[in-house]
Amino acid sequence: RRHTRYISVTGVQTCALPISHRMAMVRIRVALPDRPGSLGAVASAIGFAGGDIRGLVVLSSEGGRGLDDITVAFPGNDPADLINVLNAIGGVEVLSVTPVN
Repeated sequence: RRHTRYISVTGVQTCALPISHRMAMVRIRVALPDRPGSLGAVASAIGFAGGDIRGLVVLSSEGGRGLDDITVAFPGNDPADLINVLNAIGGVEVLSVTPVN
């Protein structure tokens, strides 16, 4: 029996997804505010959504915005819930999602 747990990340109520044995992997390019705590909020949201960060590349940081590639393993094969959680964080924008084999 699975239990759904609701949590709040930066004031946005999200649902923690049950972890299954089947994990898919994607590279998510995000733009986010270049200030302390922004990347932490993104990492926390990924974890609460059942994702596991496998890699992080900081591509740029200029004009008050950061651009990062985050490789994430997540349960199932549809990253829609994960992307919705990230887009709900103030100032964070998911620019692209690329499957990783």
